[in-house]
Amino acid sequence: MGKIMFIRVSTRCNAGCFMCKYSKNKYSYNISENQLKFILNYMKKDGNYKMVRFTGGEPLLHPKIEECISFFNKEGYKTSIITNGYLMPLKYKGLINAGLDQVIFSLDGSKSEIHNKSRGLEGLFNNLIKGIELVKEMKPEINVRVNTVASIYNIDVLKLNADIVEVLKKKKIIQVKQLANQSKTKLKDIGLLGYQISEIEVKLQLEGLDLKGNY
Repeated sequence: MGKIMFIRVSTRCNAGCFMCKYSKNKYSYNISENQLKFILNYMKKDGNYKMVRFTGGEPLLHPKIEECISFFNKEGYKTSIITNGYLMPLKYKGLINAGLDQVIFSLDGSKSEIHNKSRGLEGLFNNLIKGIELVKEMKPEINVRVNTVASIYNIDVLKLNADIVEVLKKKKIIQVKQLANQSKTKLKDIGLLGYQISEIEVKLQLEGLDLKGNY
């Protein structure tokens, strides 16, 4: 399958996620072209990398994120981005034209009030859902995944995430596979048992509940 190179292209963020401190980061960093060239040379020497995944902060805040994607795409590498999705309705055309192969969205609830509170940004939920639809409309074959963080903000209603999964699945925006080995953990209690991930990924970060082996 090959290795994935994770590149933090920016330390800036437009959200205020409770589990993350990037929004309070006073040091505004954007990766440079020379740094990308250094990483590329390292990947070529290693010979085992197949994909580059751009992270942050919020990578869409990098002023030249499209060029970052195109840079590695032209070298034959698959490209992926992890985003909160707020800017996706504005950025999706440039990202796809640059050769983006995969988008991983952060989605913590099936209702805007839950997701926006968890992520600390009004309007985020609507922009994210619209972004997913636009991306899949322009490039149907693009790989779309969703990460979910379970927390005090959504744990009581997290099973409702299954509703939005079903909506997106019916629109053929994402695909959902059942787990081959279904866990006997608290997943069953919150209604996520059986949902896994090919194009959607559920990552639960609950105190005292270690699910890294299954998710």
